[in-house]
Amino acid sequence: MENELISVIVPIYNMEKYLNKCVDSILNQTYSNIEILLIDDGSTDLSVKICDEYMKTDSRIKVFHKKNGGLSDAKNFGIKKASGKYVAFVDSDDWIENNMYENMYYKLKDTKSNIVVCGRYIEYENGEKKEWYNKNEIIMNKEQSLIYLNSFYNFDMSSCDKLYEKSLFDNIEFPYGKRCEDAYTTYLLFNKADRVTYIPKCFYHYFQRSGSIS
Repeated sequence: MENELISVIVPIYNMEKYLNKCVDSILNQTYSNIEILLIDDGSTDLSVKICDEYMKTDSRIKVFHKKNGGLSDAKNFGIKKASGKYVAFVDSDDWIENNMYENMYYKLKDTKSNIVVCGRYIEYENGEKKEWYNKNEIIMNKEQSLIYLNSFYNFDMSSCDKLYEKSLFDNIEFPYGKRCEDAYTTYLLFNKADRVTYIPKCFYHYFQRSGSIS
C-alpha cells in the first residue's frame, strides 16, 4: 500500500516551554511520509527561534511566521499551505504517541473512511493522567458519526485526535476570532464524510494546563 503524504499542522503562539516535546513527538512518528507545518502566529517568545532551528534539522519541517490572527486563522493558514492528501492537527502544548499516524492512516485506508478518530490521554500539570476512549472499534456512516459526535460519549469536537482527508476542508474554514473553534467546524466535516472510523486506542496526549483556552 502506498504511503501517502500527511500534513501535520501545529499552530503556535508563545509556547516555548512546550514546543520541543510537541514537535519531537511528531518527528518520531513511525509513519515517516509526513510534512510538519509549524505556523508561528506572531509569537513574541523563543517559539520563533525554536521553529527556525527545527527547520534546519529535518526537511519535512516547514515554518511559517505570520501576524497574530488567533487559532482559527493559524489553522486555516496551515490548511492552505498543506501539500498532503490528509491533514491532522496537534496543539503546540500537546504531544502524540509515535505510532499514532501509522495506525490512523492504515485504519483509514482499510475501512475506506474519510476521517479516523482515536482516544486520548488527558494529562494534568500535577502529573495525573486519565484515559478517554471507547474499548470498541466503531465504523460509522455519516448519520451515525454525527450522533456519536454530539453525544460526547466516545469523542468530541476536538480537531486534534482525528485524521482527515484534506478535501473535506474545501469550502470549510475555522471561524476567525472564535474560541473553541472546533465546535463550529468538526460537525461540518463529519457531514461531508461518507464513513468515519473510531480506533479504540489512546494516541493523543491532551495537556490541561492553567492559562489554556479550554
